Amino acid sequence: MPRLDAGELSKWSGGRWVGFPPSDIGGVCHDTRRLKPGQLYLALRGQHFDGHDFVSEAARCGACGAVVEESWPGLAVPEGFPLLRVQDSGAALSAMASGWLRKQSPKVIGVTGSVGKSTVKDLIYTLLKDHCRAAASRGNWNNEIGLPLSILEMEPGTETLVIELGTNHPGELAELCKLASPHWGVVTHVGPSHLEFFRSVEGVAAEKAVLLESLPLNGLAFIRADVAHADRLAKNVKCPVVRVAMAGAADYVCLSRDKSVMEVEERCSRARELIPLPVPGEHQAANLLLALAVVRRAGVGWDGIRRAIGDYSPAEMRWQKESIGAVTIVNDAYNANPLSMAAAIRTFWEMDGVSGGKWLALGDMRELGAYAKAEHEAVGKLVASLSGWSGLVAVGELAAFVAEGAVSAPGGPGCGIVIKTQDADEAADRLARLLRAGDALLIKGSRAMRMERIAAILKDKICGKAASEAN
Repeated sequence: MPRLDAGELSKWSGGRWVGFPPSDIGGVCHDTRRLKPGQLYLALRGQHFDGHDFVSEAARCGACGAVVEESWPGLAVPEGFPLLRVQDSGAALSAMASGWLRKQSPKVIGVTGSVGKSTVKDLIYTLLKDHCRAAASRGNWNNEIGLPLSILEMEPGTETLVIELGTNHPGELAELCKLASPHWGVVTHVGPSHLEFFRSVEGVAAEKAVLLESLPLNGLAFIRADVAHADRLAKNVKCPVVRVAMAGAADYVCLSRDKSVMEVEERCSRARELIPLPVPGEHQAANLLLALAVVRRAGVGWDGIRRAIGDYSPAEMRWQKESIGAVTIVNDAYNANPLSMAAAIRTFWEMDGVSGGKWLALGDMRELGAYAKAEHEAVGKLVASLSGWSGLVAVGELAAFVAEGAVSAPGGPGCGIVIKTQDADEAADRLARLLRAGDALLIKGSRAMRMERIAAILKDKICGKAASEAN
């Protein structure tokens, strides 16, 4: 965590210190549950919360001071506790992050897309960190709060900052690009995500294209050439565009792959290289291909790539494999939209090493608006087309359409047992009675569904049962 200067923070935010400014600020934090002694507490306001209610708690937790709004009366604040008073704490956060970014002046690589943002961001960072002084935004901190907080965590001397940029409403990406001023930009994919707000996939493409359109003339844009809307993404880009493809013509092409390695051709050098695949699935190979293109243009050698790739591991709830008793759980429950759901199902279907049956626990995909019923039914039809499943457990009101789509499809009988449940707790209860030794279970759904609870409940039930039988 960098050490920040009180004078610079007040200058950048347009605020004023009340009380003696702290001499040493060990970063900025907006959540007292995560706040560390010596950090500056940021009191943000939202629709359903007001961070000013926790200023006194922040002081008790060891905060060196707090950023508060001028309109806040400052009740119950410990005497002498430093306050940086600003007009708007959210705007102050962005201004402080912008100031810190200007001071450090790293090359900024922005990553957005309907799927794979966090994975590609983490892969780029993993492959760069031994080549230069690199940093990356934390987890999926990709919005108007998470992005500036991540920037403020960047250490002095950082040469390259890799950031994830998220959006679920038109216009959000433009604001994030204004803050981060990316030099290079990556769009992973365009698909039916947040359609409740974007209205169409074309609307999604237009929003994602904003990142590439914001790049400077001497920047670089990276896209997949083999997916829909690739031409739209590149249409108004001012800088050179680097294209990758899982097949066909592009600057970087996957010539072949199996479950552990892919062969990549780099058009400019005619080099053909074998690269290990750290995570299974064609979609993950495409994510790695994008990351390879970026780091190759950044000057990382092929041998360096192969050495570094072993350091990559998926983020929490992204294809996390765990053995619970004699059952294999694949927890991919961080989030879901039609693209990521289909990719996970196909990859799970292809997964080797399962001696028993394969089960699916699929939850609602949120924010699809008028497309929700059709997109959920399409997932069900995909499941039926693959066949050989032991069972499908649909979790939630929208996921019921997944079950209906599976049963009504020509391959419906191949889905095995099909069950509709209301929530993750009910799904776990049903699965605990159905799963047998050697079985494997994929868990996936939108964040709001808290599908990871299925894994937690199954762990308690299965391990508890085993302990009881042992006694």
